[in-house]
Amino acid sequence: MKKIITGSESRFINCLVFLVILSAGVTSAQSGNKIAAFGSSVCFGHGDNLERGGYVGRFKELMKKYGWEVVNVSRGGDNTKTINDRWQKTDQAPKKPVKDDQYLLPQKPDYVIVGLSLNNEGIRNVPEEKQDSIFNKFKNGLMKIIERCRTEGFRVVVSNCYSNGLFTEKQYDLTKKMNLIINSWDLPSINLLGALNDGHGRWPDGFNYDNIHPSGGGYQEMYYSLVPTLFDALKSGKTSPVFIKNDKFAAVSDSNNSFIYSPDDTIHSFAVSFLVRYHGDCTLSEIHGRKPLITKLQFIVKDSSKTGLVMSASNELVTDKIEIKNDDLIYNSGQNKISGKIKKDKWYRVTLTHCTAGGETMLYLDDNLAGTINERIIPDNFLIGTSGKADFKDILIYRSSLNNEEVKSLAYGKIIQSSLEIYSPLNDDNISKGTVLKNFAQSMSVMKVK
Repeated sequence: MKKIITGSESRFINCLVFLVILSAGVTSAQSGNKIAAFGSSVCFGHGDNLERGGYVGRFKELMKKYGWEVVNVSRGGDNTKTINDRWQKTDQAPKKPVKDDQYLLPQKPDYVIVGLSLNNEGIRNVPEEKQDSIFNKFKNGLMKIIERCRTEGFRVVVSNCYSNGLFTEKQYDLTKKMNLIINSWDLPSINLLGALNDGHGRWPDGFNYDNIHPSGGGYQEMYYSLVPTLFDALKSGKTSPVFIKNDKFAAVSDSNNSFIYSPDDTIHSFAVSFLVRYHGDCTLSEIHGRKPLITKLQFIVKDSSKTGLVMSASNELVTDKIEIKNDDLIYNSGQNKISGKIKKDKWYRVTLTHCTAGGETMLYLDDNLAGTINERIIPDNFLIGTSGKADFKDILIYRSSLNNEEVKSLAYGKIIQSSLEIYSPLNDDNISKGTVLKNFAQSMSVMKVK
């Protein structure tokens, strides 16, 4: 049985990893620290007008300084069938040219990010009544790729299905359905859809290169959905998270401290979700952050000029709050509010989800959407239980927004693990000021008692 790494052990492991990196030099990969991206054109980074290699290229830059090597052996146009030409060279000629550095097995990776799409599988090229069969073909093909990787001794991470500028509502529904299936598998995944979505499965305005590829600014948003310490967590033995069934909870009042998570690396889109039982007016959560600075950049696509958007954090501070006042659950962004009725002394799952590129925040009470507002925020830290009296358990913090189906899964007791950074059940034996809380997400991130 694999051991779950607790919060205090995480700090110890982080220190060991840091010392190893220092001793070897920050630019050299450690033994067992090679990651290969194996997918199609979006995984390759096609359309990145900023020339940083898409979301994988940006991840490569980040991971190099932490002692990890990332290589990209993706090829444009591949699907779950054509990608099989690229395991290794054989006597059989591939269906289309393969460069020497596009074969997977010669790279001898320890981990593989599989990045394919329903679009390349042909979901848009068949009548609606045949799209379910394409869906099943993609699912079965993806499972075979995962099985082959595991047979070769590689640990697998899957990039979830993502937006497309030409998707219909049916195709968007199938995309969300496929991502729920991936979330049910015993492996980590990356929620690219939640990072770049206009709410209908298409690219938000200003974040696409063409109909099937993001722009540089779009790839940047996708990149932020990757958990930076995911591979450290996998290497340390952290297993896929599941909800831990127990009767413990954390009772928070004005005399106690709140829980805080401050990301070490930039987050844009996010979701925060927790079970709560309140006993009067209180502030359940605060998101401290900044408004984005939006830069417009011109680039050429097929002799036509396009304007792309790139977001970074400005110096304008914002504090958004989830509050309860007079039995109303309220999300207060300072200028706009969402509210819904709630009852004392009853457990609810409250979920706030925000897509920065899409410019949309949604508040859910259990599986019911309380409301939506248009805004953009880049979070610096998340606080849970900041004033009043309430009980909390099962805190989840994501590096990507969640859609309606994913929120429903949480409300029905099924964990969503894709891009999950923090899962604290709050079943710690000691919860006092400065305590590092257990984190069962596949990350080395720390949430603690403030």
